[in-house]
Amino acid sequence: MDAGLAESIEQLYIHNSLLSQEQVGQLMSEIASVPEPATASLGLLGLAALMMRRRRA
Repeated sequence: MDAGLAESIEQLYIHNSLLSQEQVGQLMSEIASVPEPATASLGLLGLAALMMRRRRA
């Protein structure tokens, strides 16, 4: 396995049976709770654009 890939994996789930809908939802909520850095960057860029527009007006 590539060393860079091995360092980036923090959690690995292996299941030997079918997951229920609740189990899938729990796993997805753990993954979805981490915000993307691009979301924060776009928010700050939009806020800066609004501030500059207000300043010029």
